[in-house]
Amino acid sequence: MSNINENQANDPPGVPDAQQRMTLSRIAAALEKRNLLAEKEGGKGDDKKEGGEGDEDKKEGGDEGKDKKDGDEGKDKKPGKAKKFFTSFLGILLMIALVVLLVIGGLALWRYEKEHESTNDAYTAGRTHQVSPRVQGLVLELWVDDNQQVKKGDLLVKLDPRDYEVALERNQASLEQSQAQVLQAKGQLAQGEAAILQAKAQVAQARAQVDQAGANYEVAGVNYGRNSSLYGKDLRAVSRADVDTTKSSLDAQKAAFDAAKANTEAAESNVKAAEATRDSRAGDLEAAKAAVDVAKSNVDNALLQLSYCWVLAPVDGRVSRRTVEVGQQLSAGQAILAVTPSDVWVSANFKETQLEKIRVGQRVEIPVDTFKHHPFTGRVDSIQNGSGATYSLLPPDNATGNFTKIVQRVPVKIVFDRDDSPGSIKGFEDLVVPGLSCEPVIDLATTSDRGDHVMKDQPAPPKGKHERE
Repeated sequence: MSNINENQANDPPGVPDAQQRMTLSRIAAALEKRNLLAEKEGGKGDDKKEGGEGDEDKKEGGDEGKDKKDGDEGKDKKPGKAKKFFTSFLGILLMIALVVLLVIGGLALWRYEKEHESTNDAYTAGRTHQVSPRVQGLVLELWVDDNQQVKKGDLLVKLDPRDYEVALERNQASLEQSQAQVLQAKGQLAQGEAAILQAKAQVAQARAQVDQAGANYEVAGVNYGRNSSLYGKDLRAVSRADVDTTKSSLDAQKAAFDAAKANTEAAESNVKAAEATRDSRAGDLEAAKAAVDVAKSNVDNALLQLSYCWVLAPVDGRVSRRTVEVGQQLSAGQAILAVTPSDVWVSANFKETQLEKIRVGQRVEIPVDTFKHHPFTGRVDSIQNGSGATYSLLPPDNATGNFTKIVQRVPVKIVFDRDDSPGSIKGFEDLVVPGLSCEPVIDLATTSDRGDHVMKDQPAPPKGKHERE
């Protein structure tokens, strides 16, 4: 203690002793360490506060406090330099350029939004052709697998054809029998025609006999009249026996004439009977021909039913939802699989407030979520004639109960480009499947009418026999 006091006595006035200098050094080191931590954390307010405390320590003494003060003055000079930069000509020019760019970007965005309509309620869609057998039967062979590519007319499933082959043979036998009946009816008709000819010949013969009998009757009458006249005038010219003889001859010729006329009438009746028989046999022939037509129809139907045992692909596409297996008993009309063609489109549900400028033929950009790096292009194909709620299973009845206005959506059909353009779907037909999410953007500045119309030269339905006549 005596030494310390002696040292304190020897120190000049106003200079801190060793113990005070040690204490101040420790305080300065602690403050410096605290400032370093504050700078690392980025707390500007803490830096200022600690800087203030450091200034107080610096005032109490020491070169370290002076250095800290100089550092704080350097920091205070930086905001002034930034402020000076922004008030300079270059800073003002940069700010003006930034404002101009912002205005141009805003105008471009406003114009883009004005000339384009988009929606995220859009999905790819396609047709699905349900395949079902037209006859019942046992699955004998299965020729396709899940997701297999098929062509129109390819064999998908083969049913057991034996029952239908038996039915075909039975109907073919019935057809042959009907054709034999036609031949028989034709023979009977020919016989009827021959009978008519024979009856007509008999009529001609009977008429000739009538003519001959009439001539004989006329001669007998003349002879009888002459003998009667002579016998009345001169008894010696003819005898009574001559008169009686001519009278008997007259009566005989009259009887022969009446008999010839009766034979003629009988022959004519035979002709009518033969004609009636001929007409009946002609009717039998027509009935036999009709039976042949029915038998042919039965054969065609049996052949058609047999062909249905081969279930073929209705269109080009890929097999999906296959539920059939070999050995399964199928009924007519039972769904066994589906064929999905590659012809897909986009069904975009736009709000009713977006439909004002949407027209058929407008160009569309179609970003599909599955192909983020290949945006497709297309055009508006058609707009549904009614909102989605109109064609729903249970359409809303706004005339009953409380009403809440809801923005309706109308489906818009968008088709992909299939040419050689960069955004064409060509080459992606098998990858773009129905049900994918997309966000189509319609360019309202482009439009062209598709020109919907019913195609000419449409096939007419078949007409019946009475209609054709």
